[in-house]
Amino acid sequence: MSWRKKVLFSIITLAGLFLVLELFFRVIFSFYVGPSVLLYGTPFDRQKIQPATRKKEKKPEAKTFLYSMPLEEWYRQRNVEIHPNEFKGYSKYFAKQKRIDFDLETGESFDVTINDRGFRGRNFSDHKEPGVIRVLCLGASSTFGYFDRDDETYPVYLEQILNERYPGQEKFEVINFGIPHLSSGEINNLFLAEGIRLEPDIVTFYEGNNDCEPPQQWLNKSYAHAVIKKIGRTLIIAKFIDSISSKYLKILYPSMSDKFISDISNNFIENISRINKECRDTGILFIVANQQKNSQSFDRDELKDLTYQEEVAKTLEKLRKTGALLHPELQFLIHSELMKKLKPWAKTNHVPFVDVIARLDHDRDVLVSWVHLSPKGNQMVAEALAERILEYDYGN
Repeated sequence: MSWRKKVLFSIITLAGLFLVLELFFRVIFSFYVGPSVLLYGTPFDRQKIQPATRKKEKKPEAKTFLYSMPLEEWYRQRNVEIHPNEFKGYSKYFAKQKRIDFDLETGESFDVTINDRGFRGRNFSDHKEPGVIRVLCLGASSTFGYFDRDDETYPVYLEQILNERYPGQEKFEVINFGIPHLSSGEINNLFLAEGIRLEPDIVTFYEGNNDCEPPQQWLNKSYAHAVIKKIGRTLIIAKFIDSISSKYLKILYPSMSDKFISDISNNFIENISRINKECRDTGILFIVANQQKNSQSFDRDELKDLTYQEEVAKTLEKLRKTGALLHPELQFLIHSELMKKLKPWAKTNHVPFVDVIARLDHDRDVLVSWVHLSPKGNQMVAEALAERILEYDYGN
């Protein structure tokens, strides 16, 4: 056999092996997430459902192989991560949109209430009722309450605590304005577009994580990785390789990184300053809180005895030794710079500050993910905010 035939035979053999593996992966994954995985990467792998015309859906049984909508498509359409209702400068949910979430600790799924304005929780009116003190909680997924049921978010706990402890005749109404994925700039846009007209007496801000995505030029991915990523839109194996490499690929820390981090943190502070200015101009009490987070490099048991600043120090030490960090570690490091600037900014601008990081520092196992909290953690955030809010007199 000539060398050309050997090369051709080897290519055909490898291609055949690759196709067999691809089919094997599709069949295996189809039993876990649904049969539409068999059509992954083809024009037939997604069913488009417009929210305005969506009919009442019935959840399919997880073990049923044949049903009208594949399980993972049903989940994708209804999961809280998806909110395609886009406005100028931000996005949120459609009115009364059907959404689901799940408990990270038990795996149990549950329905999430989206009201007639596209926010989480019960309905509310534009104008406050007489004798009501209205609190607007700005934020993203940790305010919305990822992985928490309707009655386990910190805005819900905050309303309960305020109404139990406030000595006056007025009643507090707390509105959850948290929308997953929003950055500080998008939160500002949402507040200006829809928050001001609700006549809030108090506005709280609890966010930071979504401003911590490193610039694309930091990722330092090779041409081979870019090819794998592109192929991953069609082939399951390539998608699997891409997801693994993205999770474990270390990102080099470029020489200009300090400037980039400074720019990110300055932009974060500028957006909060815009919210503060609007609150001052309209007579609203603005309260900011720093945000707990972790680098995803320690399990929950380890986090319990590791403070936020201790984890920052360990991350910096790793960077000093290796010159590179995993993506979540780099996000955590950027987050620490944002939080470092928040407290002095609040002091300089005479904005009430709540140190949630300190409050949760010796109970960091309440972090069920990189930034999202268990019900206990949300209660602790609510307690910290309530204490600050109740320092003021709201009597008429």
